[in-house]
Amino acid sequence: ALLDYSRSVGLVDPSAGGGDPGAIGNNAPHSLTSATLIELNQSLAAARASRIQAEGRWRQAAAAPLMSLPDVLGNAAIQQMAQKRAEMEAQYQEDLERRKPDHPVVQQELAAINSLDRQAGALARRIRTSIRNQYEASRRQEAQLESTVNELKGETLSEQSLGIRYNILKREVETNRELYNGLLQRFKEVSAEAAVTSNNISVIDR
Repeated sequence: ALLDYSRSVGLVDPSAGGGDPGAIGNNAPHSLTSATLIELNQSLAAARASRIQAEGRWRQAAAAPLMSLPDVLGNAAIQQMAQKRAEMEAQYQEDLERRKPDHPVVQQELAAINSLDRQAGALARRIRTSIRNQYEASRRQEAQLESTVNELKGETLSEQSLGIRYNILKREVETNRELYNGLLQRFKEVSAEAAVTSNNISVIDR
């Protein structure tokens, strides 16, 4: 009856296939839906923590000056550009002491410095965009998991209502199993006693 009811309402209890059936509690069946809900709820908590961290990074990146962002300052390419710019700036200042600002060499050096600044700025903007994209991706993942968890919550609540009848049948199964085991043990004991009991019947005439 328990199996027929489970099939009729679509309840799947993974714990019903193994272990000691008597050790299973009287709670509603730990169905695939509820098991998935527990797993996704843990994933949602992890996704929410990741989103909070990504949001903090993006807020910092959006508010702070572009070239002062930790991700920008720690970028290897940016560091190389900064070192090269420092060398070019030193050469530019040295030539500026000996030549006028409109001298072709000085102008060429200044143009090279400005070009390097534009490259560094473009790279820094891409880094900041990457931070924003990571935040947006984590936000979408959290929203998707939250939607799925909410759907599974509704399904789990419906299963809990169906689980009331399941629990009644399950308790009957456990009670009948205990009675059967008790009777079987007593039957074995009686059979063993009967095998060793002497009697006063003897064959007189076949």
